[in-house]
Amino acid sequence: MAGLTTTFAPDRVGQWAASVREERDIWRSVSTWGLLLLLLYFALAGVSPFVNEPTATRAVATVSAGGVVFDRLSKLLICVACLMFAMQRQKAVLKLGMRMKLITGFPLLALLLAPLSQMPTRTISSGGLLLGGVLLLCYIMSRYSFDQMLEIMLVLGTATMVASIVFALALPQYGLDLMGGHADAWKGIFNAKTISVTWHCSFSPWQCHIAAAPGFCGLFAVRKSCFA
Repeated sequence: MAGLTTTFAPDRVGQWAASVREERDIWRSVSTWGLLLLLLYFALAGVSPFVNEPTATRAVATVSAGGVVFDRLSKLLICVACLMFAMQRQKAVLKLGMRMKLITGFPLLALLLAPLSQMPTRTISSGGLLLGGVLLLCYIMSRYSFDQMLEIMLVLGTATMVASIVFALALPQYGLDLMGGHADAWKGIFNAKTISVTWHCSFSPWQCHIAAAPGFCGLFAVRKSCFA
């Protein structure tokens, strides 16, 4: 029994050390930072933070964002970027997609029904973007562990929160919700103050889970003191 203990413990220590190195290595990969940019795009709903129009129209407006052609091409580029990530782990992504048939089926159904739409090009671009987002989610689930996903969410939430404060203070013409009767309401980099509040409040469970993680204690303490 003693012999088993002495040979088993070093193996457990080696596995733990390898897992720690793997968790730290995710931030040394360029793909992780590229993934953050894609997640930021989805967090902003594809609307530029420099657009400050009435709430009812800014999410669907295309003229102020560069026109219809730019809107369709930007969605196509984001979809291609999502597919590039998904192709890196093709087998795992396909396996997860088959397990979540209902979620994967919605964008496919939208693409199939595009000829019946009043705006076929918009349906195709939005359906392709939704399909790319689903495949990107499968990629994230297949590559990162649960703790790593929480860590990515923490970094993304912190970045959006800091950027929102900077926009509200330094660029009030964009960082404040000046339309729809919400004068001087902070919206930050998001397209409405309600979306900003919902997004930032949703990170409370994530940051509580990672509060004890090495290297993130100081970051969590700063966020808690600023926004509690």
